[in-house]
Amino acid sequence: MEEKDNIRSAYSNPQTARLILKDVWSYDKKLFLMMALQILFSVLSTTGGTLLPGIIIFLLTSVQTPEQFLWRVAGIFLVYGLIQAIHAYVMQVEIFQLIEFRQQYGWERLIRCSNRCDYEVYARESTTTLASKAENSLDANMWGYEGFLHGIVPLCAALLGLAVYALVITTVSPLILLLLLTLSVLSYLLYLIMHKRALRYRDLMMKERKHQRYYEKLCFDTTLAKDIRLYQSHPLLKRLFATVTARVRGMETKRRNRILAYEVVVELTSCIRDAVCYGYLIYLMRTQSLPLASFVLYLSVVSGFSAWFTLITETLAKLNDDLSRTSYLYDYIDLLQPPAGSATLPKEQPDIVFDHVSYCYPDAEEPVIKDFSLHIKPGETLALVGVNGAGKTTLVKLLAGLYHPTGGTIYVNGVDLETVSREEWFQRIGIVFQDAGALSFTIAENVSALPEGSYDEQKVLDALSRAGLKEKTDSLEKGIRTFLGKDVAEDGIQLSGGERQKMLLARAFYHDPGLLILDEPTAALDAISEQELYLQYRKFIAEKSSIFISHRLASTRFCDRIILMEDGRIAEEGNHDSLMEKKGAYYEMFEAQSRYYREGEQANEEDLF
Repeated sequence: MEEKDNIRSAYSNPQTARLILKDVWSYDKKLFLMMALQILFSVLSTTGGTLLPGIIIFLLTSVQTPEQFLWRVAGIFLVYGLIQAIHAYVMQVEIFQLIEFRQQYGWERLIRCSNRCDYEVYARESTTTLASKAENSLDANMWGYEGFLHGIVPLCAALLGLAVYALVITTVSPLILLLLLTLSVLSYLLYLIMHKRALRYRDLMMKERKHQRYYEKLCFDTTLAKDIRLYQSHPLLKRLFATVTARVRGMETKRRNRILAYEVVVELTSCIRDAVCYGYLIYLMRTQSLPLASFVLYLSVVSGFSAWFTLITETLAKLNDDLSRTSYLYDYIDLLQPPAGSATLPKEQPDIVFDHVSYCYPDAEEPVIKDFSLHIKPGETLALVGVNGAGKTTLVKLLAGLYHPTGGTIYVNGVDLETVSREEWFQRIGIVFQDAGALSFTIAENVSALPEGSYDEQKVLDALSRAGLKEKTDSLEKGIRTFLGKDVAEDGIQLSGGERQKMLLARAFYHDPGLLILDEPTAALDAISEQELYLQYRKFIAEKSSIFISHRLASTRFCDRIILMEDGRIAEEGNHDSLMEKKGAYYEMFEAQSRYYREGEQANEEDLF
């Protein structure tokens, strides 16, 4: 049984068409002028080519001298050639303008919305599926977003040309026009049926191609290259890729078979149409002395009428396909609109209150944060500890505004965080997550999160010094302007896991936030580097609010307060000494970890704390 695509667009094709044309108008009104000129010269060019044989025969039978005939034919071809040249020029200019429109307006808008959207929405699996559909509408200039604009021009030209040809045909016989319309409408209905069935397979293929792209990405992911080779995983990847490719190929075969069946029926219909029309014109020529020039003219018009209608049929179906593809782009943009919070916060240190906060992931049965209440005072250093899955990182993401409580409220200086402008709040906090990655930009751009020429170089150097990475950057030929990775620059470098973590810490230090949140900041560091970092960290957080997540309980002893979380709730609370005196869960975890510490490492920690 075939799997059904459960994502449907909220936009109808007419709505999508209006939005695309509105985008064009907002981007550059000159595009409309170029499109109008192409429509006009398309009709003139095609109509001229259709009428040319009849006109030449008429001149052959009516002009008295060869000189007159040659001059008139030369003049006609000159005008026709000029029309063709203008048409070719306008078409090429419009093509390049539409490509620029798709790349500069379409992609930039999509990227901007993706980067600024609500993280909770962006992280959902349904959003990634919709993103794949949205990207597909912008992947090429022959379909989707730009494809619609390429198609709307020949459609308008065909409608205008069809109206002209219909007027000419009625002078021969209204019955011929009725026959042409009937057979053409029949072809169009058949095309719609075929297109609807083919579209179903296209939607299914989109889901499979998403899997294809994932497997392709794995093969070029340098972070996985060692594992693929060491564990000989390439047969597994090959098999998975071959399996999904076979499914795509099967769907594509079924889709093409339906298109082939339609084309066979259309060709048979065209043969019947041409036979009847040509036969009738031959009858008129033999019985009613229809002039040869008129016969050729009407023959060309009938053929041209059929060509116009076929173009309309195919273009309408293609436009429906383009619009259905592009509708997902607007669904995606709507989905990724940033939160509308606009409230501002006072400038003083944040006073944070979790008031009976709960959070449940979409489609999850149980909430991961359950009726959580906590007050974090200004300037306080708080540690969150607990086993994996206790809810520590989720709690931090709620405070960061990346997730939104499904129950309760988070207050910052008495203001509901949900009402605060996200841009303002993000500027007030600094976070380093354990799974954060570096970008293929310069070290300075990674630290400052600003483009070259916009950051404060001295602040970058100070931040790197605090994080313990300045010695490394000083040793590089280009210093802080050294690129990371080789995606952008061939002389880029790779940082070790610990060095990358230090650089991400430097990013938090650079922005000097009022609230600093560190999620396992020393997970990739050795014991000596961890000790040095904590010395810098304690200096930096003086008189600042900070939240520290760590599985190494010994590293949280410098914090003012420690919260032990279990199953989304506070299990124990206090400083290190008071929690050790209770001999509860924190004590048991600390004792279990301390058994694995060497005496030398314990001595270093005692010196530090």
